[in-house]
Amino acid sequence: MTMNTNFDTNAADGNYNYSRVKLHLCVAALLVVPFLIGLRSNSSGDDVHIKDTSAAMNAATGQVFQDKQIRIFGGKRLADYENEHKDEDYNANLNATMILGMNITDKQIGSLCHAKKWGVVTTIFDPTDAILRLLSLDWCLVIVPDLKTPKDYMAKLQSLVEDKSSTSKQYAATADLDRAFYLPVEEQELWAGHHGFFGSFVRSTPWNHFARKNLGYLFAILQQAEFIFDFDDDNYFKLEDDGLVLDFLSDDPVNVLVAMLGTNAFNHHPMMGATNNATYGTVAFKEDIPLSQVGVIQFLADNNPDIDAIHRITKPLPMNFQSSSAVLVPKHSFAPYNAQATIHSKLAFWGLLLPGTVTGRVSDIWRSYFAQCIFADTELRLVFAPPNIHQFRNEHNNLGDLIAEQDLYNKAGELIAYLSSWTSSETIGLLRGSNICTLVYTSMDT
Repeated sequence: MTMNTNFDTNAADGNYNYSRVKLHLCVAALLVVPFLIGLRSNSSGDDVHIKDTSAAMNAATGQVFQDKQIRIFGGKRLADYENEHKDEDYNANLNATMILGMNITDKQIGSLCHAKKWGVVTTIFDPTDAILRLLSLDWCLVIVPDLKTPKDYMAKLQSLVEDKSSTSKQYAATADLDRAFYLPVEEQELWAGHHGFFGSFVRSTPWNHFARKNLGYLFAILQQAEFIFDFDDDNYFKLEDDGLVLDFLSDDPVNVLVAMLGTNAFNHHPMMGATNNATYGTVAFKEDIPLSQVGVIQFLADNNPDIDAIHRITKPLPMNFQSSSAVLVPKHSFAPYNAQATIHSKLAFWGLLLPGTVTGRVSDIWRSYFAQCIFADTELRLVFAPPNIHQFRNEHNNLGDLIAEQDLYNKAGELIAYLSSWTSSETIGLLRGSNICTLVYTSMDT
């Protein structure tokens, strides 16, 4: 299988175009991007720190992100993976390793070969209707449990499907558990014992962290997914009048509002009628863009969306969005998108990886900024879609979220400025992305 996830370019004039690259490079983007593989290793196995800590030790001030080297990255890089695994048989072996011991039925094996749309979720809670709603559509689902996930999760999911107590759940009748693939904790622990990049990848993925999703992304990619819906189990698709789940992805061109803005930081909320915003952005025009040009679609969520803790503490809920139009983010701008209700096309699978070296509240936002830096080289675009989702938020502590989000408040502005002016001599998109992660790692004290 081939995928358009690479660039041919004339580096002198900065024009980047897609060319075809084999599946193992897309897998490599997850296995080798430095946030997970060898982040804390050099030849001796330790970070090499060269930072000036005087500001950090001064109680009257603190440090923000700067384009200044504070440590050295000593791990393996994407080119190492390419040299070691030129044969696609490695992917077949990796796929066999992942499905070993999962008790996958013959029916599921058949669907693995044909499903192009996959959802990925990690959870520590009992199954919710959000899971059922996805399974009622023509999607397959990877469920990545963590250490706190109920041991009887799949049995409870089966009971949820069979629950006939509510006549309002018409969608439950079409929910197909044969399209749900559960990656047991015990199997994940076995994978960590493998040699090479895969074992390193699993071992470097922290437990009790959002980044466990990375295993699910890899599994879906190995099944030749073309779209991955990255979501959380407290985000519920809205229903049609007949009680069935709203279809949220078609092959039709995406009709978007296009804004002409000069800044490199873009806020889509005013343009989409957020109830807590006093002003609306300027809309220049509308246009249709083909789905093939869209790398990421972020769905907004009504009721209790994934906003930052300061916003949640200081402004009233519920928060809803009045606009029924999608918004196209300008090429030169950066807008944070999350891992709560986001579709990645196969052209943007290299941008799925969630950093495991920062808190879960920061991880998906940092990921979004790195991906958009590469989007700027390409014809891939970021779209914010209307709120086809209600978020009924799982239990959170707002003060705890506020503490976990400190990097967002303290470093995001400088990081965006850095990425806006970043350049690389690499002409291959995945290597450019790997370079971004390496450079930010060596400059960022996280």
